[in-house]
Amino acid sequence: MEIIISNSSDKPIYEQIAMQIKSLIMNGTLSAGEALPSMRTLAKDLHISVITVQRAYEDLTRDGFIETVSGKGSFVASPNKEFIQEEQLRIAEELLEKGLLEILKKNHLDMNQIEALVSIDLKKEEPAVVSLAEKYKVPFLTYSAEMLNEVEEVSSASSFVKKITGIDNVCERAAVTYCKKHCEYFELIAGKSIETAMTAAIARRNI
Repeated sequence: MEIIISNSSDKPIYEQIAMQIKSLIMNGTLSAGEALPSMRTLAKDLHISVITVQRAYEDLTRDGFIETVSGKGSFVASPNKEFIQEEQLRIAEELLEKGLLEILKKNHLDMNQIEALVSIDLKKEEPAVVSLAEKYKVPFLTYSAEMLNEVEEVSSASSFVKKITGIDNVCERAAVTYCKKHCEYFELIAGKSIETAMTAAIARRNI
């Protein structure tokens, strides 16, 4: 089991350990019943205190990912499908939020300036996007491929995305479509860019 920690991360070391072990369990690298390294062994391998590893294991036990048997050690618990789905949603939302904040920061904006999140209707029930929109109390609107194709020009096109969605550039077309419906004057201030876990574009209402 390989765990990589970073002293420069904004997350505490115990949380980094717990998140990586959760990921290994959810992707099947660690199977139910498989033994985890003892707290002392993992602490020695990572050059950290046993207390830090103990905190990570306690969190994993609380969340139902591992079980500890007195005198035997810690083991991967039988899968709790409902909890794993919730954890996968939390991770997806966290990555999506990180990507959104990245592009906003690049353009000297913040979430308080966001009027709406928009995309193609294939994503209208995507849990991470819906949850993120609810968190920041902004509407999440989606448009059909036919409507998005009415946008005449985009800065870049992806044949792969078009094969999947019928649209060569979802984010720019969605941003422009929203503005055409809700703004008298607007401009695309950030064309399609690749951020953490997402591609994004920003259109701004001009008053």
